[in-house]
Amino acid sequence: MLFARQNRKRYLQSRQALFMGAPEILHRLRASLCTSARGSMTVEAAVILPFVLFVLLSMMYFTEALRIQRQIQDAAVQTSLHMSQYAYKGDLTQIYAYGKIKDYLSKSEQDFSMIKGGAAGISCFLSDTLDDADRVDLVVSYTLKLPYNVIGLPGIPVVQRACTRGWTGYEPDAYGKEEEQIVYVTEHGTVYHKTSECSHIDLTVRSADYQNLSSLRNAEGQKFSACEKCGGKPILAGRIFITNTGDCYHTTSECSGLKRGVLAIPISQAADYRPCSRCGG
Repeated sequence: MLFARQNRKRYLQSRQALFMGAPEILHRLRASLCTSARGSMTVEAAVILPFVLFVLLSMMYFTEALRIQRQIQDAAVQTSLHMSQYAYKGDLTQIYAYGKIKDYLSKSEQDFSMIKGGAAGISCFLSDTLDDADRVDLVVSYTLKLPYNVIGLPGIPVVQRACTRGWTGYEPDAYGKEEEQIVYVTEHGTVYHKTSECSHIDLTVRSADYQNLSSLRNAEGQKFSACEKCGGKPILAGRIFITNTGDCYHTTSECSGLKRGVLAIPISQAADYRPCSRCGG
C-alpha cells in the first residue's frame, strides 16, 4: 500500500509539473513559428521585388523607345517630303538628309540619351536620295541603349524608312514609246468620245417653264418628251429641266439622266465601245 501511494504521488507531481510548464512550451512554439513565417516572407520579398522592378523598368523603357521612334519617323517623313520637292535638282545627299532630320528633331525638344551616341548616333547613309524610279528613299538607322545588359547585347538596332515620289516632272517619251491616246466613256454608255467636252457627256442643264413645253426645242429642232426615269414624278413649281442636246425633259435636276459618270481610259481599252457620232470618235 505504501508503495502504491508513493507511485500515485509521483504521478500527480509529474502531471502538475507538465500543466505548469505548458504555457512556456506553447510560447516557445509560437515564437518559433513566427520567426519561421517572417523568414519565409523575407525570402519571398527578396525574390519577387527584383522581378517586379524589372517588369516596371522594362515597360517604362519600351514606352520611351516608342516615343523616340515616333519622333524620328515624323522627322523622316517631313524630310522625305521636303527633299521630294527639290528632287529635280539632283544634288541632294545623305548628309543633307541627316541635317534636315536633326533640324526637325531639335524642334521637338526630345531627349535622345537612349540612342547610342545621342543625336549623332542617327545615320542616313543607307538612304537613296533619288533612285532609278525617281523616288526619295530615306532610311534612318540608330541603336537604342539597353537599361540593363543581361544577355550581353550591345543595344537594339532600329531602322526606319520614309519613301516619297520625287518631283522630277514627266517626259512622254521617257519610257521609249509614244503616249497612248485617251478617250472618254460613261459608266453605262456604249460609245467612246475623243474629247471630254463632247455634248453627249458635257451636258448644259437649264430650267424651263412646263407650260411652254410645246414650244421648246433642242439644238436639232426636236421636241422634248418625258424622261423614262423621272417623267412620272410630280413637277415642282411648274419647272422642268432640259439640255440643248437631249430630247427628254426631267422633273428634277437630280435625275440620273442628267448625270454623266465619265471615265478616262486608254483607247486600247475601248475595244467594246463604238465611236461617238458627234465628236468624230
